[in-house]
Amino acid sequence: MSAPQPRPITILIAALGGEGGGVHTDWIVSAAAQLNFPVQSTSIPGVAQRTGATTYYIEIVPVPAHELPARPVLALAPGIGDVDIVLASELMEAGRTIAGGFVTPDRTLVIASTARSYLVVEKMAMGDGRYDSARLIKAVETHAQSHLLLDMDALAKQSSAMINAVMLGLIAGCGRVPIPAAAFEDAIRADGKAVDANLRGFRSGLDAATNAMRDLPRTASPTRIARRTRMRLPHLNARSSCRRRRATSCSPARGGSPPIKTSPMRNSMSIGWRPFAPPTRASGPAGAWSGKPRVTSPCACRTRT
Repeated sequence: MSAPQPRPITILIAALGGEGGGVHTDWIVSAAAQLNFPVQSTSIPGVAQRTGATTYYIEIVPVPAHELPARPVLALAPGIGDVDIVLASELMEAGRTIAGGFVTPDRTLVIASTARSYLVVEKMAMGDGRYDSARLIKAVETHAQSHLLLDMDALAKQSSAMINAVMLGLIAGCGRVPIPAAAFEDAIRADGKAVDANLRGFRSGLDAATNAMRDLPRTASPTRIARRTRMRLPHLNARSSCRRRRATSCSPARGGSPPIKTSPMRNSMSIGWRPFAPPTRASGPAGAWSGKPRVTSPCACRTRT
């Protein structure tokens, strides 16, 4: 009877256009190949206007190929509830992965940036249309097994590097990938582009992840670890005026209808956090339902059909 195949390490990277997510993925693949680990990567490109997620998926078998009983079969796309590490360069992108069901409390480590790159619908709102970042952070804390939230954009600026190099350092220091930091540095050098800047960014991310784990007591729970290590932005705890307007003008008693909760993975303008819950018929006066799915903007008082 042949020995069972080891389970691959699955990594889902959620980035934005122009951040070098493809280069970041190539670095990880190159580092794994140096150790003769079977590895495979795929990508789904997005667009600059933030209408869709730019994702990269990697599977790594943490055993040298010559020690395996057979050639492993690796997946081309992430499976629901089958992701070990989610790495997001922006807070809303972490929310997309949660809404898609890729983050589970029994398995997934979420490493995400608290920095925001606002959606078009957030910018075009007449008032403060920003999505409540505190709700996004709460979703990460609720759904992930463990998590590390910090401002990757600030780390990149401090080290005068691109954010993809910082993200690589965080992967190296998270303790979930059995690849030494030297292998990642060799991958950066082999790429031959902006080597000095990328090494600075890598070491900045590596130090941030290492210090976050080392400075905390061993008995601390994953939730307490993330709360004490993340670097909050000033507006994270601010309450949006949209919530107050939603409680009044959008209530059925006022002649309106409650907003429909849809998934941010399917629509970046949604306000709900109930993955896989299909839109339901809105309750309200006659004529409130047009027969078409209603999409809610970041301010629940404004709807579009």
